[in-house]
Amino acid sequence: MKNKLILVEGLPGAGKTTISKTIKQIFHKQNIKSKLFLEGEIDQPADYESVAFLNEKEYEETIKKHPENSEIIKKITQKNKKGFLLNYKEEIDYFIREENKDVFEKIKEKDIYELPLELHQELILEKWDEFSKKIKNEDEVYVIECCFIQNPITYSFIREGESEQNVLKYIKKIEDKIISSNPLLIYVEQDDYEQSFKKVVEERPTEWKNFFIDYYTNQGYGKENNKKDLKGAIEVLKKRQKIEQKIINDLKIKHQVINNTNYSISKTEKMLERLILNSNKITKND
Repeated sequence: MKNKLILVEGLPGAGKTTISKTIKQIFHKQNIKSKLFLEGEIDQPADYESVAFLNEKEYEETIKKHPENSEIIKKITQKNKKGFLLNYKEEIDYFIREENKDVFEKIKEKDIYELPLELHQELILEKWDEFSKKIKNEDEVYVIECCFIQNPITYSFIREGESEQNVLKYIKKIEDKIISSNPLLIYVEQDDYEQSFKKVVEERPTEWKNFFIDYYTNQGYGKENNKKDLKGAIEVLKKRQKIEQKIINDLKIKHQVINNTNYSISKTEKMLERLILNSNKITKND
């Protein structure tokens, strides 16, 4: 069976996005239909980006309390089994206006990545289940960045301080949802990750650096272990990397580790092309 799903994972700055785009190009060259979803894209089919969840009572109260915003709220709402999903990024220009600030803050408080752990994981597993059923009868290959390992481990371990064992159990539940799609996991790594990450920090805005340090040191594992500043954030990242390495070796799905230390895209592309073509038993188009 051919791979219907390519999952690209790795730590921040390892080169996931470049690798994901390269895989998409390989499929294009082989005239194979594929869809690429990068980190943070609003229409992620297997995850949520800027989507809030409200139960029925919360939703009705929000509509009642903010009648002037009710039309827009209903426009961005989708019903699901447990309540209502509000894709607020679709109307972000509306919500950032000063007069809509109150309702926007209320909705953002219920972002799926701000919910209690159990409810969050329920919604994510449900999303993966829906996605797996959707692609079963499609002839396109999906290339998805960071949703399979990075997002679950960041939320469960970095934010909530869940144990390594529970994080593995959670990711294996996701694996069970997608195993029928014969996924291929590409894990991107660097020889000297600390140096690579510091390079990323230098290239990105100060706001990004401050947010990242705060996220990795002031909650969950980082806070429990008294990690501080950039040095502490990097220590948490290294711990995360060890957990991810354990996870990929414990999974049933096929995986390939890509060493992207030299950022040599031409060399990496050739290796990826061989891997993907062999995995799918495709004859190369010259």
